[in-house]
Amino acid sequence: MPSHVIAFFVSFVVSFFLNSYFTFKVKPTLAKFLKFPLSQAVNFAASSLFMYVFIEYFGINSMITPILAVFVALPATFIVTSKILKKESVSA
Repeated sequence: MPSHVIAFFVSFVVSFFLNSYFTFKVKPTLAKFLKFPLSQAVNFAASSLFMYVFIEYFGINSMITPILAVFVALPATFIVTSKILKKESVSA
């Protein structure tokens, strides 16, 4: 369990910095880092919901549903991540 927790945290931090520098080309800040877990919450919620729907309502094999759920969860996660990481606009 300690290895799992450490690996999760390291991958989370690396994901934040890679998304900041390479995907969205923005400067990472503490405020953005603290909001970043929302993207993972959206990913978890969307993939879980669609796995449930695919299995319970469409009868798709549970070995396949995680792959299908990624196709739904990934765009949702990308949108949330972009809103968190994109440069803040100056309010008038």
